[in-house]
Amino acid sequence: MTALKPHMAASYSIISKKDPAWSDVRQWAYAIGAPYHVQHRLPVDSIPIDAEQRLSATKLCNQAWGIETARELAASLDGLASGGHRTPFRYRIRQYSLMRRPAIAARREELREAGPENPSALNELWRLDAVQSDWHGIRGGNLLAFDAARAVMLVRCGLVLDWLCQDDAWRYLTDMAADVQRSFGSWVDFATDYKLSRAVWAGDGLHDQTDDIVTQLLEEASSPWRRLSWTIGGLEVPRPVAQPVAGAPVWSLER
Repeated sequence: MTALKPHMAASYSIISKKDPAWSDVRQWAYAIGAPYHVQHRLPVDSIPIDAEQRLSATKLCNQAWGIETARELAASLDGLASGGHRTPFRYRIRQYSLMRRPAIAARREELREAGPENPSALNELWRLDAVQSDWHGIRGGNLLAFDAARAVMLVRCGLVLDWLCQDDAWRYLTDMAADVQRSFGSWVDFATDYKLSRAVWAGDGLHDQTDDIVTQLLEEASSPWRRLSWTIGGLEVPRPVAQPVAGAPVWSLER
């Protein structure tokens, strides 16, 4: 396992305002999105709903995701569930890992030439070189953690904006949490994959405040990643397959 980097003095606080109505399973599922909760200065174990949060959620959906309606939110959540960024990146990593040296050299030169006019080519060049050096174990990376954490963030926005009902939101999050729990062995494993999958998405591998937040979540006693056991019960067996509800997002366990 790749060692976690030491982090600078925390500039964010882990806020806890435990919702008494939440079961341990709900707390666990919501904790998957903790890097975003901390970054947005929100509680890690409850969802405040007020005018300020509605405005913030609206801006986040519109500006970062191009989401303006409940239908578009559900479509984005379905996209994260069925493949997100992890599926195409897994394929590309496998493709790069199997390429022979002449093909690698040709691809590298192609990306270098395109780079000055196309920054995304430089990001792809970073991915190519990262695979060749097996940067932080990229060749064997699961790449699920980043998609899962973003799914939690979007579900929170959906609840704040009344675009999702409680039942649909928690059904989706519980299925997602079951997928995450069986894919990793600990919060440390999840955190390592979160950093890796986010770096693959960004295409630069630069250390930033999010890396420090993730390390903070692993170290501070107030963190749900310290309070909640990875092997918490209640997520071992997926729910029986049910007919999807129109307009409700569905995690991939039910597909």
